[in-house]
Amino acid sequence: MDVTKGLFALSKETAQLESEAFVLKQQVQVASELKAVLDSWVRYEQQAKESEQADLVKTVMEKVQASLKDEKSQKDILANAVAEVESTSRVKCH
Repeated sequence: MDVTKGLFALSKETAQLESEAFVLKQQVQVASELKAVLDSWVRYEQQAKESEQADLVKTVMEKVQASLKDEKSQKDILANAVAEVESTSRVKCH
């Protein structure tokens, strides 16, 4: 009878541990799935950010290139460059 009680208690404890192990396994699986979803969102947001930055760079480059083709801008840039050279030459001569 004591052996039967001992085996019953052991069986009950084993069932309890198996139940806890199953719950933990399910929690790990859910956490793993959540991590995969979050990782996917992080990748998506990173790609969107990189695409947005690339578009911004492209737009700025196009505007700069367009302004460089403008004759007035070219004259202004040239005038500023000449003024800088003259300013630098005066400083070095003195």
